[in-house]
Amino acid sequence: MQDLFEELRELAWRFSPHAAPQMHAWPFKQLPPASVGIAMHSASLQPRRERDGESSDEEGDERGEGAPHFMAEYFEKIHVLRRALQEISKNLEKMKELKRAAVTASNPDEERDASHLLNKLLDATMGMIRKTKSALQVIKEENTLFTRKHPEKISEGRIRFNMHQIVARHLQQITVECQQAETEYKTVIKKRICRQVKIVYPEASAEEVEQLVESGDLSAATAVKMRVTGTHQSLRNAVADLQDKYRDILRLEQSVAELHQMFVELAFLVEQQGELLDQIQYNVTKAKDYTAQAEKELLQARKNQKSAKKRMCWLSVCVLVLVIIILVPVILNVVK
Repeated sequence: MQDLFEELRELAWRFSPHAAPQMHAWPFKQLPPASVGIAMHSASLQPRRERDGESSDEEGDERGEGAPHFMAEYFEKIHVLRRALQEISKNLEKMKELKRAAVTASNPDEERDASHLLNKLLDATMGMIRKTKSALQVIKEENTLFTRKHPEKISEGRIRFNMHQIVARHLQQITVECQQAETEYKTVIKKRICRQVKIVYPEASAEEVEQLVESGDLSAATAVKMRVTGTHQSLRNAVADLQDKYRDILRLEQSVAELHQMFVELAFLVEQQGELLDQIQYNVTKAKDYTAQAEKELLQARKNQKSAKKRMCWLSVCVLVLVIIILVPVILNVVK
């Protein structure tokens, strides 16, 4: 597990050196659990402190030496994964820019350079996605083991589960976005190949163009026909230029297939209970409304309680007066 996060840090360093130091491994093996408030406070302050260059001694002065952290190790793992997802999202934006550059390139050299950078960025992004998915799988297994070993720690187990589900769903969404971007780029490349073939060989049928796009080569019958018409060499030159595009298509198809497989595997990581995470904001709002209503009812109950006490007091006084009225004549008769 440690190696996975170290590799994620190395990949992030290539694209965003200023953000990679924040993706540090979790060195908190010895820290015992304490309170959620301390952990969330330290998790929110730590990245900012590292950016500002504050030393660990200053952090120790603020929190106290050896201050315990609730689930500090787990929060650190989730933090590393979130940083990796941010880097993947940035890479997706860069991929979209490179795709536009490749499509709008005015000459083959610019298009070739953009495609080369795009393929390089795609390979790096796919590597980060694979490692992030593997890290999520390991965390899920750790959560299952934790639940079995500590069945009494229901709250901590639920926190672990929810945080894992949020990151897994985020990765699932990023996987879909990456798959859509690659599919769009593959479609654009195929259309460009078809246009270029039609320019060089206008007599080509739809089947021949499709064969060239799908296989990257010419059939024997088509080659003989082009030799007769005198367009064989020119089309051969065009085909040689289109071979790189065809290899890009193959690479994109493999990448899309791999992303689809990852999406299927992530579906097992994101359990059905994860769908409830989409209703968290709704539940929080409802809880706030219920709390306000409960407060009103509590105030009304307090008023009713005071009124009931007053009625009881008056009733007690009336009963006492009635008893006195009844007992006084009786006592006087007895005395006489």
